[in-house]
Order: sequence, then structure tokens, then C-alpha cells
Amino acid sequence: MLYGRSAEQGVIDRLLSDSRSGRSGTLLIRGEPGIGKTALLDYAATAAEGLRMIRGTGVESEAELPFAGLHLLLRPVLDQVGALPEHQERALRAAFGLASVEAGDRLLVGLAVLSLLSELAEDGPLLVLVDDAQWLDRASTDALLFAARRLDAEGVVLIFAAREPFTAPGVPELPVKGLDVASAAALLNTAAGTSVAINPAVRYRLLAEARGNPLALIELPAAAPSDGTALPLTSRVQDAFLSQVRVLPEATQGLLAVAAAEDTGDLDVVLRAAAGFGDFLEDLHPAERAGLVLVDAGTMTFRHPLVRAAVYQGIPPSLRLAVHKALAEALDRPDDADRRAWHLAMSATGPDEEVAAELERTAVRASDRSGYAAAATAYERAARLSARPESRARRLTLAADHWVHHGDPVPERVAIAERRGRAGPAGGGRQPARTGSGLRDRTGRRAGPGGRRDRDVAGRREPRPGQHRGAADAALLPRRDRALPRTAPGRADHRHRGPGHRAGHGARALGQPDERLPGLSRRGGG
Repeated sequence: MLYGRSAEQGVIDRLLSDSRSGRSGTLLIRGEPGIGKTALLDYAATAAEGLRMIRGTGVESEAELPFAGLHLLLRPVLDQVGALPEHQERALRAAFGLASVEAGDRLLVGLAVLSLLSELAEDGPLLVLVDDAQWLDRASTDALLFAARRLDAEGVVLIFAAREPFTAPGVPELPVKGLDVASAAALLNTAAGTSVAINPAVRYRLLAEARGNPLALIELPAAAPSDGTALPLTSRVQDAFLSQVRVLPEATQGLLAVAAAEDTGDLDVVLRAAAGFGDFLEDLHPAERAGLVLVDAGTMTFRHPLVRAAVYQGIPPSLRLAVHKALAEALDRPDDADRRAWHLAMSATGPDEEVAAELERTAVRASDRSGYAAAATAYERAARLSARPESRARRLTLAADHWVHHGDPVPERVAIAERRGRAGPAGGGRQPARTGSGLRDRTGRRAGPGGRRDRDVAGRREPRPGQHRGAADAALLPRRDRALPRTAPGRADHRHRGPGHRAGHGARALGQPDERLPGLSRRGGG
């Protein structure tokens, strides 16, 4: 049962009703963490009786892997890609790495998504649900929004749920606010039940400070202080999650810390990395019994992203570095190269040319799949890890080149470095034209705020960044198909920043050292 969401449910009901009459509709459900966006998607899934449904969720750790989110969403229906026009089928398969051809035009990928959704709705209405859209990679977002803006009379309903900073131009938005007082009180009563006694003063403070956030109302009763002491909402909710973790055995806390840093849910990788700290599968059982995690078919999922964020931020900085290093060592398969590179970067404490080179190879693989934003961020992080000034300059210039080619302004941090003359020739890669006023893209426009590259020009078949790289460079930078993000759990709003600069943020956010997770400390891990 959803409390206080009748208006939002009505919007969803109308979309579903229209689809049964052959009309398509789109919607972006936007709200803060814990406000009930996923619950509304669950309602849509339940109310969609008689509709075919596909559902996907953005994964933060894949936010820089080109087309990773789209692949997760469409994976159950890839057997129907063969029904698409040949050029669209080829473009979509190339985007997913399923064809031995160069990644195609992103326009064709968007058309392929539109055609595939229309094809799936041929036999009846189709409901497409995309949760945590703020963690989709840019390529997937562009393709899905391209299709969303062109849906008309196919009987397709496409609903996104996201927090800031996700935007969906051309898609109607449904902002989800906090519950009204009566609904919040009813939810709090249900959440507390008969097992938790809340005195009237504490109950009043919970209602006042939760501000109608359902997640806070559900989670806080068990952790509510008897004296009614209150904290700001976000800190209080995260601390409530962390207080549940702190009562677990230290070995369990250590295993959760490793899992929070490797957020793909790959249980095998988590266990191999945790073994170095003396933590094993049986140490996970207390967390399962406490309802903090779910384990199924080789995957481990935190009950809510805020649980993972609280755990990750509770790891002392030195141990966080050790955790990322252990995860990098556990990712020893060839197809894990990009995830390994980013974990190595997040464990680095200073310049490291070997790690910088791995990140550069990750950037090349992303560029080869038209993932220019992913390539740019990898080049930036590689530049910060570069041991030699000339390597740093070359990588910064390649980062700027890729931002321009993607159609974004060159970030100020890169432009400043270029203006100071630190960004020299990039070893044969395709470079932006230069003038005395700084970086300019190939069209001659200033690559700065307000100087976005014209999309029509960008769509022409000019060389991609690095496409004319010399033979020696090409041999040193083998091509792959993925890139991994630099974001720490709970920090998706910093997607375009590197990982290492946040090494100490979590502990500082939590305050005193005695508030940190002790789970890994007994095993050293430095």
C-alpha cells in the first residue's frame, strides 16, 4: 500500500490506460533519495495487467560504460533485434559489443531503440521502466531519450525514475514531494508497529524532521533516540543505516565494506577481495538476517543504496584505499580490465605511471565505442596520476579533445591547465585547433561554457579522437569495449570527477574516528 500517493498513481493509471488504446506516453518521476520513486515504479508494474513489461536499473559503477544501461534494459529482448532494419540492427549490436564492427552512429542506435520498442508493442501495449536513471551512462541516456521523444501511437509507456542531476528534455516530469502530515503519520505508525515503542515527543520530532520522506519514516523508528535528539535528514537517515551495521560482528562489517566499494553485486569478486582481510561467506549471514543485504544467484545487493552509501562512507580512508586495492587484485580476468583500472586509481595515493597507463587504455577502449565522455574522464584521471609532466600534458589534451568531440564544454580544470601551457602535443592523437584564446573545437567555436559543439557538425563523419594515432601508440593501447566510473557510492552527482580525490570524504562526513566502521581494522589492510 502506498500512503499519500493517489495523485501520482492517477498519472500512472492514465498513461497505462492510454497505452491500451494504442497511445504512447513518457514520464520522468523525480525526487530525493527515499522519497518513493521505486515504489511508484512497482505500482506501475502491478497496475500494468495485460501489458508486456521490460525493466532496468541504472548501476552507478557502470555509469561510464558506453551503452551498459541500455544493454541491461534490453538484454531480455535481444533475440528480437533481428527484426530491425539491417543498418539499425548492426548499429545496436555494435554498441553492445555483439558484432565485430566499429561502433556505429549514435543516431542509428537511438533509431534502433525506437524501432525495437515499437516492434515489441506490435502484439500489445508495452511498459518500460527505468529506475535510478541518474546512474545511466550518457550513451544509454541519449538513446533512450531519443526514442522517448519520438514515441507517438505505438502503445508504449516509458517511465524513468531519477534523482538529481538527471534531466530528460521533452519528457513530462512528475516531481515527488514529501508525504502530507496525515499520510506520514499513518506510514510511521505502520512502520513502528507494535514492536517499537515511541513516546509522543520522539514521534513528533520524527514526523517534523522526516519531512514526509518515506524511507526515513520506515527506517528511523527503531533507531530513534529516546530523548528526541534530531539530526539533519540526510545525515540522520544515513546514520540510522550505519547504526544497524555497527551492531554486526566486525568480520561482517568488513565484508560489507568490501561489497560497498565493489557495487556491481558480483559476489565472487567481493569474496575473493575480502578473503585478504580474513572475511568469508559465512560472515555475510548476520547481514542477511538483519535484512541489510540480499544474496541470490551469485549476486549481493544492498537493501537500499543509502545502506551501501553509509557503509562506504564509514570506512576509514586508509582502509578504503586497501579495499580498492584488494578489489583490483581480485578482478584478474581479461574482461575486468576497466573495472580493475578504476579500482587501482581509487587506491592510488600519488602519481603512479602504471595505473595511469591502465586508465589510458581504458580511455582508448571507451573512445573506440564512441564513449567520449567516459574516455575524457579516464584521460583526466590518468593525467592526475601521471609521473611525468609531458605525460600529464598529453593526457589532459586528449581529455579536452574528447570533451569537445562529445559536444560538452571543456571542464574548467582542463582548460586552465591548457592555457598555462601544460598541455602540449598529444603524441599523434587528433587535437583541437588552437588560438591565443585557448582550446577551440574543430568548428572554430570556443570550447567553453556556451560554446557547445553544433550537434549537426558533430554528426558528420570526421575522425574520432585518437583515430589517427600512430602505429606505435596503437600497439601500446589495445582496444577493448568498456570504461568504468570514478564515483564513490552515494556520490553520483560527482560523476565527472575522478575517484581518488574523495578518499577522505566519508570519514570527515561522519565526524569522529569512533564513528567509523571497525570491521577491517583488526586485519590491518594498509
